Amino acid sequence: MVFKLIKNIFSKPDTRTLGVLSQNKEVILDNCIITLLEDNLLFKNDSHEVSYEVKRITDLKLTIPTTLSFTFGHKKYKYDCKEDLSYIFKKINPLISSLNYIFSTSDFIYKIYEPDSNLFKPVDEEMIIKIIEDKKIFYLKIETEEDIIHFEEITTETQYYMDNKASTFVWSVMKDNNWFTFSMIFKKNLEYLEFLSKYVSSTYKSSEHGNNEYFEEIVQYEEDEGEGWEGGDYEDIKDDNDEGFVSAEEDSNNEPNDEPSSDEPNDNQPNNDTKNELLVVGNQNAFVTRGQSIGIFRNTNNGLEFKENLEDVLEGKASKMIPHNKSTSLIYLDKNDSNVLKKLDLERGEVVENWSLDRKINDYFDSSKYDDSGTLVGLSDYSVFRIDPRTKEKISEEKSYKTKNEFKCGNATKTGHVAVADKKGDLRLYDKIDKRAKSLLPGLGDEIKHVDVTSDGKHIICTCKNYLMLFTVEGDYKKPIGSNKPIPKRLTLKPEHLVYIC
Repeated sequence: MVFKLIKNIFSKPDTRTLGVLSQNKEVILDNCIITLLEDNLLFKNDSHEVSYEVKRITDLKLTIPTTLSFTFGHKKYKYDCKEDLSYIFKKINPLISSLNYIFSTSDFIYKIYEPDSNLFKPVDEEMIIKIIEDKKIFYLKIETEEDIIHFEEITTETQYYMDNKASTFVWSVMKDNNWFTFSMIFKKNLEYLEFLSKYVSSTYKSSEHGNNEYFEEIVQYEEDEGEGWEGGDYEDIKDDNDEGFVSAEEDSNNEPNDEPSSDEPNDNQPNNDTKNELLVVGNQNAFVTRGQSIGIFRNTNNGLEFKENLEDVLEGKASKMIPHNKSTSLIYLDKNDSNVLKKLDLERGEVVENWSLDRKINDYFDSSKYDDSGTLVGLSDYSVFRIDPRTKEKISEEKSYKTKNEFKCGNATKTGHVAVADKKGDLRLYDKIDKRAKSLLPGLGDEIKHVDVTSDGKHIICTCKNYLMLFTVEGDYKKPIGSNKPIPKRLTLKPEHLVYIC
């Protein structure tokens, strides 16, 4: 009797109802059972099985007693059967990861930009947009009931702009070396403003160099401005250099010229086998490096006119180069010897001086705007210093720091005040090189690649990887700005225009 009972237990078929596992309405496994096996959610039929690690599952839902849905990775799955799945839901739910949704709405219109028609095409589906915080990383997710159609990390590198009047947010994503642009039109202005606040603050909080209090001010400023991509009125900015480039195409009435153009082959021009690398523009001439050679071009009303080529005059490979002493020489930094500046005499066509500075040079520039005949300012990881070519030691004064600030780039005003950027994206303003900076302006958390200033120092433009950052500073750099720091203006291309530059 006992043996018969045991035989019946082990020979009894699995009476659980079979179901269907699908992803975006596409069947992955049919006639399958669902079970929790150790740390995995297992789906299995007679020939195949698939499993999902429970701790990586999110958004577990029991939509109806016989339908279980969940998200794994960036995909949504659904399991349908005729059996009540409450028992499996109660087992799994305490084990899954919980996410912090800081914003969610379904009251919006989602559009995708089509470059061919130059129009945004609406997507005719009901969707939900969510902003998710997970371990101080922020994500934007757009999903339908069946699928996740958009998922990306929110960072300061995101290209976006907003239109308060139309309650519209537009942004672009780079994928496979192509830009894709999307738009969301919010039906309720309050929800648009809430999304804007959460999204912009997420971009800054995601930065490793984030300054949350300062970023809250920036968020409010961008909301008030309405379009973070667009600059304001800066009519007081004067053209500091009236002798700028003028394209030959700007004047279609120019008389034809018998001289060969700089775009045409010329035996005196550099060999075309190598590529142009550095471009340096002086008051009268422009200089282009190709390998070890330098091409010299005149600045004319019709653009650049080829003058001469200095072959094999560079020692090493220049990473930066600036004109010096009224463009009679060039000061350049060798990529392979970053402790030494080299002086190239253009008349002699050779390097005549090597200035060893006993430190890694990150950047250097004239100590006064539009005056290349005096001293230079240099930057290293630990110091800001003045370079005087007339002295034996070359460094005549400096401000050293014990902390590794990683000063990356800077520029000087006409009066010799200096703006210096570090790797964290912060900006320091100096009125004297050998003293502490009078002001520290927090950036947006991204590294600044280049700094330029107007002659009076009022406007400072910083180049970051994906945008420009504009500061407006009232007064000179002699007095500390204090707590009332200027909010930087973030300048970018409109996202729908990015598709044309790839």
